[in-house]
Amino acid sequence: SDTFQRVYDNALEVAALERAQAIINIEWKLVARKRTNFLDYINKNFSPKVVFYDDDPTNPPEGEIHGLTLMTKKINEQVKTLGSIIVDFREKDSLHKTMSANMADAVMAQTQSINEILERLKAIDKKLGDQDSRMSERQDPGSDDDSGDATRNNIPPYSALIPLL
Repeated sequence: SDTFQRVYDNALEVAALERAQAIINIEWKLVARKRTNFLDYINKNFSPKVVFYDDDPTNPPEGEIHGLTLMTKKINEQVKTLGSIIVDFREKDSLHKTMSANMADAVMAQTQSINEILERLKAIDKKLGDQDSRMSERQDPGSDDDSGDATRNNIPPYSALIPLL
């Protein structure tokens, strides 16, 4: 039964501990020279055997080769995946830089066009201002009749100013 087995195993462990305690007591009672000889005897005859162990064998078992091959393939796939991600990132970054440069060029061209239009509008405004001042010179400041309206009608139409644009 299980209970008997546990009691038996416990008794064996207790016996082993008692023997170890007896050996230690005898060892401590020995004279220093005999104790040194005893420890050398145990070291030479009962110490573990030293054996060379190669943890990287040149001819591993077949199962190990298969496992290493699979691991190598997985690593290669991951490296290829990372490489393609890097290439995609570089292409997108290059496309982004190209688009940014094109947008900057377009904004500069639009700014230049707007500046040209503003200059033309200033010229038109100046031209209209000059015509208004000539009109006011032609008009008699003391007269209350509608003859000033007739002079205003002599102003060339706005379409005449279009060639300035």
